[in-house]
Amino acid sequence: LIQKVMSTSSNKNTAYMISKGIVYGFILFYVVSVLFGPPLGKDQYFSFLANPNIIGALASIAVASTLNLILHKKEENDKYVWAYIFVLGIAIAMCFFSNSRTNMLAIIIQLVIVTIVEGIRLFRNFDKHIYN
Repeated sequence: LIQKVMSTSSNKNTAYMISKGIVYGFILFYVVSVLFGPPLGKDQYFSFLANPNIIGALASIAVASTLNLILHKKEENDKYVWAYIFVLGIAIAMCFFSNSRTNMLAIIIQLVIVTIVEGIRLFRNFDKHIYN
């Protein structure tokens, strides 16, 4: 059912645009955080927020959206893939420096799931190309 819903082009385009908006919002948050936030402390990076777990949550959402944009790039010609990979690195680094263990675990789980799903997809496509 999910595959059927996501297979229509309007739903794929909607998910792509939502992911782009989340990534652009995260870039804006990062810039404001670097310009106006306090420097990295001893333990954790708080930014201008009161709780470092909020930074980790924003970073884990940005990782999911950035992975969606990177994987969507394979289907369409998107010239900003290197910028998306850079944002992915920034999001992972912000989560690491915030010391939010739960969000680090969430990012690791996201990366593992994407690796497994893309590996299965690659194997299925490889099998089709070899025997056809």
